[in-house]
Amino acid sequence: MIKRKKTRSEIDKRLINLVVLNIFLIASGILWLDYMGLINFKEGVFPTLAKIPGFNFILPKRLEDPLLLAKEEYRKQELVKKMEWDQLKDKQEKLEVLKTELEEKENSLKEQSDRVKEKELELDKKYSDQDNYRDRIGQQAKYFVSMRPEDAVNRLSNMDDLLVIDILKAIEKKALEEGKQSIVPYFLSLMTPEKASVIQRKMTIVEEDIKGTNF
Repeated sequence: MIKRKKTRSEIDKRLINLVVLNIFLIASGILWLDYMGLINFKEGVFPTLAKIPGFNFILPKRLEDPLLLAKEEYRKQELVKKMEWDQLKDKQEKLEVLKTELEEKENSLKEQSDRVKEKELELDKKYSDQDNYRDRIGQQAKYFVSMRPEDAVNRLSNMDDLLVIDILKAIEKKALEEGKQSIVPYFLSLMTPEKASVIQRKMTIVEEDIKGTNF
């Protein structure tokens, strides 16, 4: 009877030692996996094991990562860097948009400037042509005044009505400036009644248009 009890006691001790050894091996394995980064013992495994009766005395009450503060500081610095980078990127995008808008406005202003220059050239040419035309009309007016009235009227009768009107008006203007009597009424009296009537009627229309434009 005594020998049987001794054998059971030895078996119990062996079982206890085996259980303790298994627990130690499991705990060591868990800690090793946590060290290797394969599991998160602190946040995942430790809270669960701590609830199991008996593990409270085996597992440490609190596991602190010695690099936790350094990791947290590094994480904050990376977060600040990311925010600064995002702000810089946003400013760069806004600058690109502003640059594009300025280039478009510059091109638009250049196009407007080119159109203004074209208009100026057109006006210069127009005024130059008008000056040349007035000079030619003035020369022809002098030429017709110096001719024999009958020959002058024959030439005027074969010319365009508007050109004849401009020549006659130039003759009148020159006579007025010199304080002389105009020869235009005499030229009209030498023309055929039909031609004289057309010239007088058109001269009246042109003068009314000029007055209306000046008004």
